[in-house]
Amino acid sequence: MLRSVHLLTLALRLEILSLARNLLVGVAGLDAVAGTLQQLWLSYNGIIKLSGLECCTQLRVLYLANNLIKDYKELECVPSSVEELSLFGNPLFDASKAEGANPATVGSPYRVEILKRLPALKKIDGVIVDPDEREAARLGSAGRSAGSSTKAFVQGSAPSTAQGKSGGGLDDTLPPAEAVA
Repeated sequence: MLRSVHLLTLALRLEILSLARNLLVGVAGLDAVAGTLQQLWLSYNGIIKLSGLECCTQLRVLYLANNLIKDYKELECVPSSVEELSLFGNPLFDASKAEGANPATVGSPYRVEILKRLPALKKIDGVIVDPDEREAARLGSAGRSAGSSTKAFVQGSAPSTAQGKSGGGLDDTLPPAEAVA
């Protein structure tokens, strides 16, 4: 298992990098691939801080599900070029659940807070960004805006908890089924 991404100096034209299911605690060391990297899969690590992502100016897809990110301020390190972001299973997602909100619901405070920091996103946790929640983020309001729908993840579309951390692939981008209960 990898603990650092500093070995990337040999992969200068890399467009997709999957470092999911390792022991990473940060993302520093991506400079060598920053100009070409378009997708970065970092789910199921121990990432707390996102400093080091700023240099990835071509990044479009960023999967950070099931890490240890607990502060929305970390999203300030995510390049504005990112269109698809996965953050479920992080403490900031879980905190939204603890407050009684379903973070997977379109217009939830969790999604609006993310959009305040990354207004160009097209998808959050596998769900397309709704124009109403984009407007709520623009206006700086949290929670559902008037007319916002109650779309959420489809129960059963996510990997089961029985898979735990042994699964892999694209299912890492979907929230656990219990996140929508």
